[in-house]
Amino acid sequence: MKKINLFIVGTQKGGTTALADFLAKHPNVYVVDGKEAHVFDNPELQNTSFECIDMAYQQLLSQYNGEEICCDATPIYMYFKEIPTRLFNYNPNARIIIILREPAERAFSHYQMEKRRGDEELGYYSALLSEKKRLAADADPYQLGSAHRVFSYRSRGHYFSQLVNIYSSFPKENVLILTNDQLRLHHQRTLEKVTHFLNIPNVEIPSAKIFSGDYQIKFKERVVTGILKSYFLFERIKLRIYYGVSM
Repeated sequence: MKKINLFIVGTQKGGTTALADFLAKHPNVYVVDGKEAHVFDNPELQNTSFECIDMAYQQLLSQYNGEEICCDATPIYMYFKEIPTRLFNYNPNARIIIILREPAERAFSHYQMEKRRGDEELGYYSALLSEKKRLAADADPYQLGSAHRVFSYRSRGHYFSQLVNIYSSFPKENVLILTNDQLRLHHQRTLEKVTHFLNIPNVEIPSAKIFSGDYQIKFKERVVTGILKSYFLFERIKLRIYYGVSM
């Protein structure tokens, strides 16, 4: 079968769904059924062969018709440290796309998602204070419903170490870093960058509204977000210096 050769690996709440939706409209790209395959973070597939990985993907290619690019857009692949190496071992020629969002804004969007799902009962400030303890209590971060999956508001925003980890497995020419502002504000230019990176023809794909969260930020949450932006200041400086990424 055709191996997955494009992974959109993060960040969660950064615009991965929007980019996957745009690419799914390209005639040379097939995005796996459901967009997020969750194959490499599946707790039942952690110590298995790549033949089993291919079988798992085969079930998500129901309408594959020979497209040059097969894409799995699962944001948590960037967050779990072991996964980039497994992706490389599975397909060393795979391309990696990363979409970054200002980490404090990302954290609050993540929190709102968990509130809507009914998984988060704490207020935002309390949830951030409880995060380290919650994550430390995880017996297995890969298990469904683990704290690392649900409550990792702040820790997912430490992009620098995640990028270092990805580049330790993949050569720089196989990795493309975008920001959600690029995707939102410079739609066609950003998609041209993506198609050039994938070495496929550029096509006109209509823009669409993204990041349209239906939540309203309260005053206290706005203050906490401001504090969190200060907390991530050094993170953003490192990203700008080492990777040329500004948020």
